[in-house]
Amino acid sequence: MPAGGAYAIFSVGFSPADPDCRVTGGGSAVRAAEPVSVPSGDYGGDADTYAWVATVRVPSPGTWTLVCRVDDPEASYVVGDLPVIRGAVGEVIHWPVGAIWLLGAAPGLLIVAHSARRRRASHPAVLTAAGNTKRR
Repeated sequence: MPAGGAYAIFSVGFSPADPDCRVTGGGSAVRAAEPVSVPSGDYGGDADTYAWVATVRVPSPGTWTLVCRVDDPEASYVVGDLPVIRGAVGEVIHWPVGAIWLLGAAPGLLIVAHSARRRRASHPAVLTAAGNTKRR
């Protein structure tokens, strides 16, 4: 690695998108790669397709070794510069999937809560005094 910092791990071709990758070297402890929570879409690629699957951070320049454990013996991964993703997507790409689902569901949940509150307000409850009931 030419400098310390974050680097992207890309799967090559049809390699699994959820590898367990670790980087060793540089006189440092083993560093686990952070998987990308929302992998890039499937665009019907071929064996020359690269997909960003994880990010690894190294503290300093030097020679590092990447080891990815997967079930596919022909899987291949390469390390490169992080893709430049601007805006909110660049910030949420490593969020836990549950947080992303909750963020996506929030507008719908707010609409349901607002509708329920309006419905309750348009049908007020009828209160009767306990002593005003008549029996026939």
